[in-house]
Amino acid sequence: MRLHTDSYDAMLESHLELEERLAETLEALNATMASMLEGKGIHGPTSDGLERVAPLLEQLKDRSEQSRLSRQQLLKSVSDELSDASPQNVGMRQLIQRASEDKTEQFDKRRKAVSDRLEHARHSLTATQAVIYYSMDFHRRYLMGILECTDDQSSYQATGQSVKLPTEKIFGRNC
Repeated sequence: MRLHTDSYDAMLESHLELEERLAETLEALNATMASMLEGKGIHGPTSDGLERVAPLLEQLKDRSEQSRLSRQQLLKSVSDELSDASPQNVGMRQLIQRASEDKTEQFDKRRKAVSDRLEHARHSLTATQAVIYYSMDFHRRYLMGILECTDDQSSYQATGQSVKLPTEKIFGRNC
């Protein structure tokens, strides 16, 4: 069933704009994190780089919340028609099908474009986070190897070679 109201179409358009801004924020976060890591090698991110990420994380949190609230409002507007389905199982495609006929195709193309951007940004973010994790893990193991202490995991010598040291208390050997 279609809701032939301009207000529903406006709500859909507003929601898609919110999701586009969410995608833009994720892309900006990815670009900032990638530039933070670029050329750093094993040294990892600097505190200046981490400070540039903090406002983007806050903006991402705010835009995610706005998008969530907008989705809830859309679901409320069609709740009479969704009595047989759970709101968690209703996607944007079903919500767009309730828009006026002349806007449905336009909204669906836009939804698909936003969805692709969000998916690509999420994959990039996951990859960047993996790089940060392994960079920091390398540093931790490197320092533990140099200090000749370990927590039952392999560490790295000053030359970068992997070494497995016997477990020992850090205070007993290094302090």
